[in-house]
Amino acid sequence: MEVPSIKRLPPGDRPRERMLLSGCEALSDVELVALVLGGDLGCAHLVVSEVGDARSMRRAALGQLKGVRGVGEARACQLLAALELGRRASHPDGERGDPIRTPTVAAARLAQLVPLEQEELHVLALDSRHREIARFVAARGAQNVVYVSPRDVFRRLLREGAAGAIVAHNHPSGDPTPSADDVELTNRLRAAGDLVGVALIDHLVIARDGYHSFADQLRATRAV
Repeated sequence: MEVPSIKRLPPGDRPRERMLLSGCEALSDVELVALVLGGDLGCAHLVVSEVGDARSMRRAALGQLKGVRGVGEARACQLLAALELGRRASHPDGERGDPIRTPTVAAARLAQLVPLEQEELHVLALDSRHREIARFVAARGAQNVVYVSPRDVFRRLLREGAAGAIVAHNHPSGDPTPSADDVELTNRLRAAGDLVGVALIDHLVIARDGYHSFADQLRATRAV
């Protein structure tokens, strides 16, 4: 189905006019994307149909957005920037929420990892009171493996002024049992954190059947 140009729509049906009259909340995902893309309604329809709703777009890689016909690198960056602004607005510095003191609370904050079909490494940047000040995706991988350098994690953490961090990745298989690679990654991240002064508070492996906490494992080992 051919999508009409915004200019061909009656004035009352155009996204910008509808936003001015009724507010952003009245607009559909397609209309919001169209406004971010400078009014290209046809391209906005393709983005939503191929990538998904706003939550799916937030998780999408830059390459996936660039692959949508008519988007390209500049528009993909515009979309991701708009989504990141929205995320930051929902977590302003003065409203950082409750401290994350246990692996159970951390796993609940990162529950969006569970249904993913490929491995991703997510990072929660925390202040000195263990409150979340930022979160970001440090790496995306294949169905059963994700590669990440400590530099990818701690460069952003230092930029955010984080005192500590919780990292987590998912196992699409559903089994949270850590692999040898997961153990090695934890050790490398902990060593890098000690070096730059940003504590690795925990590394979680999150899956459909539960989660594994390396911090809990370390405490149990020390208690023996």
